[in-house]
Amino acid sequence: MLLSEQNPKEVDVFTRLISRLTTFTGINALLAATNILMVWILTDILGVHYLVSTMVGYTAHAVFGFFAQQRYTFAASKIGIAKGLSRTLLIECFGVPMMLGSTAFFYEVLARGVVQSRLLSLLVVGTFDYVAHSFITFRVNPFK
Repeated sequence: MLLSEQNPKEVDVFTRLISRLTTFTGINALLAATNILMVWILTDILGVHYLVSTMVGYTAHAVFGFFAQQRYTFAASKIGIAKGLSRTLLIECFGVPMMLGSTAFFYEVLARGVVQSRLLSLLVVGTFDYVAHSFITFRVNPFK
């Protein structure tokens, strides 16, 4: 069935979902580039341990990500800054071990470089983040 032949409400839901996913991913891609640059500088240039530099990059990504996602992806959500950041940090309490574990797995077990390991872990944690922030932080169904 062609998209134009579908129920207009279904098309609207699909369009909203694609738009939200595209915006969320675009913002995270920009933040991820900054995150990766920060990790690379801290680890390869300044000699900071890769897990410490990963944590610094991830924390900056999370805080700036909340404000960017609130403004651009979930603009209809009327959540306050204190409540939103609290929820974001709660989600990150689960995201941090997932991020550190997946980065360590790709780096130590699969013998990937620190940048490649961090990129792969962004895929893992990014999926978790979209679903968790949709449901918990912004109170939006991530699949609609």
